[in-house]
Amino acid sequence: MKNILFIGGAIVVSTFLYGCKGDTGPAGSSIGLLTGNLVGWVYLTNENNIPQVTDRSGVQVILDGTSYSAISDASRRWEIKGLQTGTYVITFAKGGYGTYKQPAVSFIG
Repeated sequence: MKNILFIGGAIVVSTFLYGCKGDTGPAGSSIGLLTGNLVGWVYLTNENNIPQVTDRSGVQVILDGTSYSAISDASRRWEIKGLQTGTYVITFAKGGYGTYKQPAVSFIG
């Protein structure tokens, strides 16, 4: 049975922002300068979409076209700190699993 990396709609639901700050206070006044932390959880499944409870750490989370990346921990959690507002393509990869891309993720900082 082939293992796959499943993120699906869960990445949208399980991704949130905290610690926003900008150039003139907590939210700032210039949207282009807002930053924050993008956090999420990965779910590993087999080809029949059955969750795998093996080691869930080590999933690479990469924002395509940037230097931002993270690796999931044993609880499936990952975090990218200091991210500027924008729209990103997120790639998830782990050896022995397929690669998953989540296109057009809007990060509002």
